[in-house]
Amino acid sequence: WDRMPVDSFSIVIIRDTIHIAQIKNKGQIFTPEAKAKMSKLAVNDRVLIYNIYGRDYDHKPVSVRPIELIIE
Repeated sequence: WDRMPVDSFSIVIIRDTIHIAQIKNKGQIFTPEAKAKMSKLAVNDRVLIYNIYGRDYDHKPVSVRPIELIIE
């Protein structure tokens, strides 16, 4: 499995039914804002990473299916 260059993605953090944060991240590394929000995650928080856009081997734009994480 080779890595795909990621151009951008969005993150939503939900605690119970409360929207905690929504972040638009440029590039493939978490921004300082994203790191700060994620450092405050608690058990059972849900993190949805979506709108994941990158480029394939031919440099054609591609999108990746959303990823949902549940914090234990």
